[in-house]
Amino acid sequence: MKNVIHLTDGNTGNHEWNDIRSEELVIFNKLKRNGMEHLELCQSPLEQIVLVWLAIHAFAELNQEHPTRVIKRVVPQMGVGFNGELVEPLVKFDDSGNLIEPPYDCPIKYSLDFFVVINDSGDPRCNIKIAVELDGHGYHSSPADKMKDAIKDRFLSRHGFIILRFTGKEIQRDPKIVVDQIVQIGGRWSRSIFHRLK
Repeated sequence: MKNVIHLTDGNTGNHEWNDIRSEELVIFNKLKRNGMEHLELCQSPLEQIVLVWLAIHAFAELNQEHPTRVIKRVVPQMGVGFNGELVEPLVKFDDSGNLIEPPYDCPIKYSLDFFVVINDSGDPRCNIKIAVELDGHGYHSSPADKMKDAIKDRFLSRHGFIILRFTGKEIQRDPKIVVDQIVQIGGRWSRSIFHRLK
């Protein structure tokens, strides 16, 4: 599976949720209060932290004197259909104001923690589809969970996604490095494709 890149520290031990980075969660809640509807789809603290750092990176790109804007798109909980097609999530609420799950209008095979499009080449044909998966200990540590993840990774790889998996511990330790790796790997792939198309 050449499109699957595991970025783990090998530590699958339990972690204390009170170690979660509170600064990023405060920023996330401020963004959410300002009406960014897709933020409702980021329900775990790990997802919220990564989204904040993706937003910081994208904002830094826009503030450059000559912006290159490598991050083209970020969508939490993007659906992937049975033929590998993208299925946009929809933020819907019931009468009590609770998020309606699942947030899709049609059946999907998988949801991605984050769908990120990266292009560091300037050529629109070189958009790299990245499936970012955040592997918290509770859902990704048993042999059955690892088998499900491997099957999902092979399906996504077959349909042109690069899969990047990060542990909860990596995200808690330094989410900026996690986002930098997403951008660097996607950029390297887009530049590689660009040179092959020339």
